[in-house]
Amino acid sequence: MNKIIILVCFTLSLVSHAQSIYTCTVDDVTVFSQSPCGNVDKEIDVNVVTPSITYKKIKPDTKKVASKTPQQYFDDINLAQSKRKIRNIESKIKSHQRELDIELETLKSKKRNAMNNTAGAIYEDSISNEMIAVTNKYNIKINQERERIANLKQKISKLSTK
Repeated sequence: MNKIIILVCFTLSLVSHAQSIYTCTVDDVTVFSQSPCGNVDKEIDVNVVTPSITYKKIKPDTKKVASKTPQQYFDDINLAQSKRKIRNIESKIKSHQRELDIELETLKSKKRNAMNNTAGAIYEDSISNEMIAVTNKYNIKINQERERIANLKQKISKLSTK
């Protein structure tokens, strides 16, 4: 009995019904309201329709669904992880390049402040050597990351050819 009452209540809630919306002008601005205003400009009828729900059974296409072996699933996971690692390493390389640019810019600004005399020339020379060392440090880091990418790409090509 309770199920019938719930079913009837549910069906009644799905019935479409009409509502009126009123447009009013207040201070030269159009306002929409559920109840009539003092100076009703226009009444708009709105029909609310609730769509009916239909279910359709979908049969799986057995031709497209191929069973994979556990090794194939493992290879797919390794492939996805390798691609993710490559994206992370590429991001790391960009980060190293930004850090290099920041350090070089800092050293360049120090170099601009060097005095125009013998002490300034020595200071400027030491900054130039420091710039070379910083560039070498980041180039080594970037090249190591590029080697990791090359190894991962080689691993991906092996996994893709299986």
